[in-house]
Amino acid sequence: RAMREIAPLLNAALLTDAESGRRFYSERIEPSFQRMVKVIESNLAFWPHREFDPEFLIRAIFGICWFTAVDVRFRGDGQADAGRQSEQIVQLIFEGLLLKRGAA
Repeated sequence: RAMREIAPLLNAALLTDAESGRRFYSERIEPSFQRMVKVIESNLAFWPHREFDPEFLIRAIFGICWFTAVDVRFRGDGQADAGRQSEQIVQLIFEGLLLKRGAA
């Protein structure tokens, strides 16, 4: 839901002017990504998972959320169930990373 509200603003901030978009990305978005990566890395020992790259994961999740918001906005599907979409994203992430019982 939050991404649906900020996606148009992100599009404007990032894509209107290349130099200001680059600055916005490096000053606002990249530091947020790095904070999220640190959270993931500090908690890796507490859950069974496959090997993965936290940097890539954060960017992939952001991309999924951003594109989903853009898609809903431009496809005209304002009735899309944000809760269900969120559940599907979480399920995709954790079912894809979690080790199955008995797997090495």
